[in-house]
Amino acid sequence: MVGAVAVLGIAVGLFLGALAPWPVAALIGASQTILPAAPIPAIYPIPLLRAAAFGAVIAALFAWWPLLRARRIPAALLLADVEGERASPISPLAWAILAALVAAVPGAAVEDDAPMVRGRVVAIAGRAADSAAVDPAVRWVLAGNRGFTAAVLPPRGADIVAGRWWGESPDRPLVSVEKGVADGLGLRIGDTVGVNILGREIAATVANLRAVRWTSLAMNFAFVFFPGVIDGAPHTRIAAAKVLPAGELALERAVADALPNVSAIRLADVLERVQGLSDVGGRAILAVTGVTLLAGLLVLGARRRDLMWATPWESLSIRLVVGGFAVAAGASPDGRWCVT
Repeated sequence: MVGAVAVLGIAVGLFLGALAPWPVAALIGASQTILPAAPIPAIYPIPLLRAAAFGAVIAALFAWWPLLRARRIPAALLLADVEGERASPISPLAWAILAALVAAVPGAAVEDDAPMVRGRVVAIAGRAADSAAVDPAVRWVLAGNRGFTAAVLPPRGADIVAGRWWGESPDRPLVSVEKGVADGLGLRIGDTVGVNILGREIAATVANLRAVRWTSLAMNFAFVFFPGVIDGAPHTRIAAAKVLPAGELALERAVADALPNVSAIRLADVLERVQGLSDVGGRAILAVTGVTLLAGLLVLGARRRDLMWATPWESLSIRLVVGGFAVAAGASPDGRWCVT
């Protein structure tokens, strides 16, 4: 944006500068100014190029420092300024309408729902996340924004394997971490995790570790906070509904008509896409295996043909075991025996 404005300004300046000699020459000619030489109006490219270079340098000098400062300001902080101190509660009426729409479809039911905010992990056990030693398998946790949630009860499809779930009123912010993520980040019970949510940093203590069965497709998060830690931040609410194939399209249309701001995502499409990729990979492996076996059969066939056409002394080989040592005997073309 700064570059575009600078280029536009330089172009306007060059245009006016190229036309300036004619009115200036007319103004000088009409006055009683004594000059050693009469002005010759024309377009002079060298001074114009020099002026364009000076304009670009000046624009870069004035823009460089503000751009360096803006680079240090996270975009989430700008969103926090827009949102102010307001939370973004989901309308109870909207949830009542959604529940009624799901209940109206035979065989459909809402299985999970949870609030979700986006944020970054910025500190691990008191160390900056950028400088912490992290297992490459969980490096994705630190790459960009992650989804965080809050819950009173443990999520469905998760088992507490270390620590215990929080009570009613803890004295400090608490967080539950998925065990694989905690092991990869080097987190233990009692360590702190620093997250940045919309420009505000929150330090929460690890209260427990969860073993999550991701294959169950239940709604789960790597980080689950105690209610109240993230409630003040603008958040989105997500829900998972189980619907029979015959009612999927009808439910999607009903939700789109009644709640236009609600987006529906069919997990069946995602699973079909993943299954398709798996099938392609399986067929590729089978093809490579078949080619390898065919090449092996061809080599064996060629070897068998060579043995069938070989002379007796070329094919004769006797292995003897004498005193625990292997002795190989063979016949040479001149009829002599050699033993090794």
